[in-house]
Amino acid sequence: MTFRASTRPGAEPRVPLPRVFWLLFTGVLLNRLGILVPSFLALFLAAESGIGPGVTGILVGVWGAGSVAGSLAGGVLADRTGARGAILVSQFTAIGACAVLAAVDRPTVLAAAALLAGCASTLHKPAGTVVVAQALPRSEHVRAFGLLYWASNIGAAISPAVSGFLLSASGYWLVALNITTALAYAGLARRRAGSPGPGRGPRAPRTTRWVRRT
Repeated sequence: MTFRASTRPGAEPRVPLPRVFWLLFTGVLLNRLGILVPSFLALFLAAESGIGPGVTGILVGVWGAGSVAGSLAGGVLADRTGARGAILVSQFTAIGACAVLAAVDRPTVLAAAALLAGCASTLHKPAGTVVVAQALPRSEHVRAFGLLYWASNIGAAISPAVSGFLLSASGYWLVALNITTALAYAGLARRRAGSPGPGRGPRAPRTTRWVRRT
């Protein structure tokens, strides 16, 4: 007797995920690996900036406020500049913020840098949603978002061990890790992907395309 897997009537066949998605997957993993999460940001500020615990707590709170604002601003940015533009802005903002955190010790300047660093940590997320929506058919959205969730969790699982090891040597290695991963994500965003893959409908507006028109 032969058994066949049943398929839901009208269901679309599963398709391979396109190259542009795997670029996004890798970028999300790198971003989550290198991001200065609040706990390590506090340790870095305490070790390298010489500021008191009270000010450090305020700066960590400012970072959190920036991360909330970044999620809101990211959608507007992706709509205006396209997904790739939003990712590039977020990563170069992270690089600039980390450079300031490493170079200055004035609390007011550190507060501005912490705000930007927090904003950059979430600014790219709506752009990832745009990429999935445009590059994949609707039937693959659940799988794609699940994989992106895994990418974020894998990066979050590895980050504490890597960050702790680097912090034991020097807090500035944490900044170097953040800058390196941000540059790598920006490089992935700039790579030209071919056809976004099956399931894409009519041509999307230029402002929300991952691939820049030439």
